[in-house]
Amino acid sequence: MGKYLNGAGISGVYSGANPARRTVNILRRNWTDLNNDRHVDCNLMNFTPNGECGTFIPFDVFGTPVGDTTRFGRDPLGLDASGIPVGLATTQCGRTEQGIPAAVQAYCNQYGNSVLNGWGNRRGEWQFGLGVQHELLPRLSAEVVYNHRSYFNILVNDTLGLGCDRFNGAQSVGACQQGMLNYTNPSYDFYTITAPVDPRLPNGGGYRILGLNDQRTAAVVGAPVAQTYMSEAAYNWNGVDANFNWRAPLGIRVQGGTNTARTQRDTCGASLDAPNVRGREGAEYLAGCRTQTPWQTTVRGSASYNIPKVDVLVATVFQSLPGVDIAANLTVDKSQVVWNPESAGRAAQPCTGASAAAGVGCFGATRNTTTVTVPLLLNNELYGQRVTLWDLKFAKNIRFAGKRLMIGVDCYNFFNSDAIVAYNGTYTPGAANAWLQPQTLVTPRFFRGQIQLDF
Repeated sequence: MGKYLNGAGISGVYSGANPARRTVNILRRNWTDLNNDRHVDCNLMNFTPNGECGTFIPFDVFGTPVGDTTRFGRDPLGLDASGIPVGLATTQCGRTEQGIPAAVQAYCNQYGNSVLNGWGNRRGEWQFGLGVQHELLPRLSAEVVYNHRSYFNILVNDTLGLGCDRFNGAQSVGACQQGMLNYTNPSYDFYTITAPVDPRLPNGGGYRILGLNDQRTAAVVGAPVAQTYMSEAAYNWNGVDANFNWRAPLGIRVQGGTNTARTQRDTCGASLDAPNVRGREGAEYLAGCRTQTPWQTTVRGSASYNIPKVDVLVATVFQSLPGVDIAANLTVDKSQVVWNPESAGRAAQPCTGASAAAGVGCFGATRNTTTVTVPLLLNNELYGQRVTLWDLKFAKNIRFAGKRLMIGVDCYNFFNSDAIVAYNGTYTPGAANAWLQPQTLVTPRFFRGQIQLDF
């Protein structure tokens, strides 16, 4: 059993809180040599496009585009284009420099902790393992190990004024999250669709997908974000490993084992900015904040034998892996959705922008989109075929003067399996539906020669 903490490197929360990370030290600019004179004919320090110069692309010290030229060469505590101190649009609770928005400071004061320093304030995990090893027969041993991992101090972002505010919100965070589970929230409208009837879908399709949502109004530009740890975001992992080792007569060695594991995670109590409550009737939230991965088993094994007298090595490796997770994403038109009663008014709101001619009922915070893509399956619900592979090795040993020269050939995917490792995840109703068509197969059988000298 042990407790392990993430390293406090220049990344993640520690990088985000570093003043050097928040300023812009690099500007890149595209230009086109229109007259082919190999000279930039423009005013390079004019931030607006002019002459042969395009727009500036600002980068922070780590080379990440930040999209704000006003931060170039500025004091990190200066103001950016939104009027917020540079880099303080997202604030990790525990920071004390000047310029932190008052709403975030009050939020963090109520949180009462720091994600940057202090005992126990670093992301980590507990690991626990319990194993039993026993000799079943002479030269045959077996081992079974149970493993448990518990992950804690998971960082969450909370955009103030959007969705549910953990502290200082218009209502308690618990009541707000329960509203999300009931498909209501002041910041979002909820709707449902009916999945197509298809024998390949669970229960033949035709079910209602619940918890789909769309932002009610556009989020405030530059809305402050606070970062904290939430115990509700913690989760566990469980697995069982079994291993067998047989040292057979005549120098034959056989090893094999299985790994069986599953993950269950409930983050409904950690949902803040946006509802994550997608599911379907009888399986509410299982495509959102409640994730259940079924028990899945991986099987691996190997065997080797060195044929005496001729000194030829024969070896094989076997593996059987679970199939890949399958997706089914359907693009639906606004006319195919049913808005929940609390959001029924959305169906009559005029579309805007390029979609204005579409009439009413568009998606998007600004009502400018006529279609939306909806997953038809729950998380980890449908898997492809298992992938079973055999690899073989033949090698001849040539020994001389205390040295060994091995000349061999490796054969990968000996039985030339054509197992599918990627499926088309786009569901298109009608005769042209290419859903589940194979997109990628395992690498076909191939051979590799090998020469190795040991001295």
